[in-house]
Amino acid sequence: MLATTRNLVDQVRFQISESNGTRVSTDQILAALNRGYTDAQDILSKLYPEPLIAYYETNADENGVIELREDIFSDFVILVEYYLQNSANGYRTKITQSDNLNDIGIHNNITGGYPYVYSIIGRDLQFAPAKSASKYLMRIWYVNAPKTLVLDQGQIEIIDRDNNYIVVDDLRSSDAALALDASSSYGKYVNFVDASTGVYKGTMQIESISGNKITFKSTPTRTSVLNQTVLSEIPEDLSLDDFISSVKGVGVVYFRDTVANYIVQFAINEVQRSLGVSNLSFEEGVLRDLRKRVEEAWERRPASRFKRSFGRVWRSRNHRNWSS
Repeated sequence: MLATTRNLVDQVRFQISESNGTRVSTDQILAALNRGYTDAQDILSKLYPEPLIAYYETNADENGVIELREDIFSDFVILVEYYLQNSANGYRTKITQSDNLNDIGIHNNITGGYPYVYSIIGRDLQFAPAKSASKYLMRIWYVNAPKTLVLDQGQIEIIDRDNNYIVVDDLRSSDAALALDASSSYGKYVNFVDASTGVYKGTMQIESISGNKITFKSTPTRTSVLNQTVLSEIPEDLSLDDFISSVKGVGVVYFRDTVANYIVQFAINEVQRSLGVSNLSFEEGVLRDLRKRVEEAWERRPASRFKRSFGRVWRSRNHRNWSS
C-alpha cells in the first residue's frame, strides 16, 4: 500500500472510528502525523542517519562564521571540511569540533594559516582562526530535516517535457489551504515526490491548470520558495506514478514501511487523547512495540559506509581526495 498522506489520514480515521460522533479535522490528524514523523526522524538520526545525510558548500564570512541551514535536523552537523588550496583538485581536510567556548571566544587571537576548530553557537558555525577560515570553501555534512507531510494532490499519469506539463489522475484540491492555484502566492508552486520512496524530487511554478493538466513556467517568478529551488524544467528523475503536493510539504512518507506504521499509531494515540479517551493502555502498548521495531530495523545495520570509508582516514592521514 502506498504510504501517501491521504492513506495515512484514512488509516487514522478508520482506527479511531470517530464513534463518538466528533468529527476530527484533517488538519488535526496531519499535525499529529507530523509530530510522529519528527519523533521517528529523531530515532533514525541517532541509529541510522546515512540516508538522511546531505551537505552544502559555502565560505565563512570575514569573522569566520557560517550560518546553519534551516533544513538541518536539530542542528545535527556530522562533519565539517575545507578544501585545500585549489578546490578543483578535490582535496579536503576535516576540521575538529570544539565545545570549549573559551577557545572560540578568543577566536580572533588564534593565529594560523588554516582553520582547525569550530563550534556551533546559536545558529552559526564559528571557525578559528577566523581570518584564515574565510579564505577556504567549506563543506558541511548534516542530517537533513524531513519535509512536512501535507495531503498529496495527484498522481502523475503523463509527463511532457517538451511542453513542460504533466497530467495527473485527479487534482485533489478541495483543501483550501493546500489547493493548487496559478494565481495564489504559494498555491502556484508544487513539490514532486517519488511514489515508492518518498524522496523529494523538486519544485516548480504553475503557469496554468486545465482540468488535470498542469503546465509549468519555464521562467519562474522566484528562484526559490520556502528554501526550495524552483526549477524551470521538469526534473529528469520525475517518473510516471510519482505524486505532486503543495509547496508546503510532501505527500509520501520517507522510510515508508516501519515508519509509516509508527506515525499512524502515534497519531491515533494523540487524536484519541484529544477526544478525551481516558484508557489508552492498549494503544500505548502498540506504540511502544512499533517504536521498538523502528529502532531494531536500523540499529543492527552494519557500520555505515560513511564511517567505514573515511573513519580510518582521519586517524591516519591529514587529508584525502574525496570524489564529490
